[in-house]
Amino acid sequence: MNILLIGGGGREHSVAKSLSKSSKITELHCIPGNAGIEKIAKCHNYDISNQQEILDFQKSMLNGVPLNIYIG
Repeated sequence: MNILLIGGGGREHSVAKSLSKSSKITELHCIPGNAGIEKIAKCHNYDISNQQEILDFQKSMLNGVPLNIYIG
């Protein structure tokens, strides 16, 4: 399962840390993330208020692979 976590605060870091422990997670991405999240997920520097940019990322970077999105 691929996960896109949107946010960059402590709550998102906690969620990312928990998700990273799951054997069901194949890829964990975060927009924008932070230094702590960067250690356990692939962070991408996109503007979280730009919905089209996030949709474009999902389409191009993940090649249409089913994606679960968590917004913190």
